[in-house]
Amino acid sequence: MLDNNFRKSRLVFMIALWAAISNLLIITEVTASEQVVQTSEKQVYEFTERTMGKILSRTGYRDLLDDEVSNNMWDHLSRNADGTSIRLMNGKNKRALVFSCDGSVRHIALPNFNTWLDNNSNIITWPDNSEQNAIKHLHGHALAAIGAMDPSGQYFISYFHDEYFAILSVAKPDIPLARLKIIHQERLSMFLKGTKLYVFGYDNMASLGTPPKAFVYEKDGASFRLVEEFEIQRPSKGEAPCFVEDMSPWSDEILLFKVYDYPSSHKRYIFNLKTKELKYVSVAKGRGLFLQCDILKEVKNKIK
Repeated sequence: MLDNNFRKSRLVFMIALWAAISNLLIITEVTASEQVVQTSEKQVYEFTERTMGKILSRTGYRDLLDDEVSNNMWDHLSRNADGTSIRLMNGKNKRALVFSCDGSVRHIALPNFNTWLDNNSNIITWPDNSEQNAIKHLHGHALAAIGAMDPSGQYFISYFHDEYFAILSVAKPDIPLARLKIIHQERLSMFLKGTKLYVFGYDNMASLGTPPKAFVYEKDGASFRLVEEFEIQRPSKGEAPCFVEDMSPWSDEILLFKVYDYPSSHKRYIFNLKTKELKYVSVAKGRGLFLQCDILKEVKNKIK
């Protein structure tokens, strides 16, 4: 009995020691990476329930951070095309806030949940409750259900006529511009840069354990054609998800979010689409976005 107790005590001690060493390694890694990343106002910024709660309290909109938003910041916080503003959407309350690099805060009343905004944060599409699964367009068009939209609000991805995923334009949503090779919406994203559309997703059903793929489409007359596709390097093997969180408006870099099983922390990486270089950024605790400035700092400075 004494021998068993000794073994148990030793095992508990070794687990505690390993946890302490792991935490020390993580802290050291994060500190070093922050020194590398934070050399310019143009960089990756992270938004957590805590940071958003503070700024919402100071601006008088604390009620927008309900359980639905705080538990899933990834789906409720986005940016505009050039990274000069962020939009916090609360579909349940039908309200949104836009924070900009000039320190301004703009309140928007939304017509419905899952409302989509253009580059200037103007409302362009929203669900129409009068018709099942119909998406209403500001200019009177009816859109198919939206799987992803580029931050500028010009193009979106939809399951066209329930047959295949396609790239469509908001201006002419009934004309497919390209047929996509992806087969489901798991962490699907799209970004417009110049004459190219970058689509990130999966082209097989075993999405969790496989690397996400990049599909590059280039403008070709009135449509888009696929010019390049490749797998994005996963930081580590395993079945835990790894997906593209954002794409830099000013470079060829994308932000990767890598999920790790407990007790490890989720982590964030930057992957260069041209050089294929992968580098560690930080432990991931919230929503990461490429932005031109420290927007929350600019807002705080303006409301002092």
